[in-house]
Amino acid sequence: MARKAIRMLGVALLFLGVVIVSQPAAMAEVTMLLTAPTGSSTDYMYGIYLSPYSAKIGGASTSTPIICDDFFDDTYIGEQWSATVTLGSANDLTTTEMAKRLGASDSQMDTDYNAIAWLALQLPALPVNSPSYDQALYSFAIWDIFDDAAVKNWLDAYSAYAFYTDVYNKAQYALTTTSVQAQGDRSLLTIYSADATPAPTCGSQSCPSAPPQEFFVVNTPETSATAFLAFDLLALCGAVFLVRRRALWNAGGHH
Repeated sequence: MARKAIRMLGVALLFLGVVIVSQPAAMAEVTMLLTAPTGSSTDYMYGIYLSPYSAKIGGASTSTPIICDDFFDDTYIGEQWSATVTLGSANDLTTTEMAKRLGASDSQMDTDYNAIAWLALQLPALPVNSPSYDQALYSFAIWDIFDDAAVKNWLDAYSAYAFYTDVYNKAQYALTTTSVQAQGDRSLLTIYSADATPAPTCGSQSCPSAPPQEFFVVNTPETSATAFLAFDLLALCGAVFLVRRRALWNAGGHH
């Protein structure tokens, strides 16, 4: 009986180990609806509404504002689309919209998403009545991570040369500073990458451009399912030890 119990526990341990190390890249698909800038209608600078924004995800309003990391595309208030959900803690981030756009390696995506996580954590508390310099700085720095050339060209058109320098330096600081990379912690992110189909809608009309932008939210750190599985794994290891010890004790003639 002891050997049979040990084999059964071994199988369970193997199963839990596989689950822990093989987190999926993509969770599911959800509907997204951009409802408003989180602050007021004046929350824009250099012709662009700044992060974060309010949205409905899967038909429900979210209390956590969403943040845009995508300067390639456009999204409109009232636009609805389908998005693939990717956990920032996933082993493979090459399925995100930004990774596909850039053809970047998974290691580069690790660095980039750690950087935008840190930058997002620096965004001022909102809502606000008007954008602050820091709100603009960190919003543009997040965009700069994935598309520096477009950000530079956009700000050059507004003759915002000093501001662009600050944006670029902040983005590079987030990308290259070891302590910042550790603090960024991409595992806090949930990333929403727009699907190619179905086509997004803007009310009863088609939208001026497609696809919508990639957005993400920064989640409050909490005990994850993986952590619970790890705890269960340790508990099973302890059970195996006790069963083996009992079997050896009985084999030696002890009762």
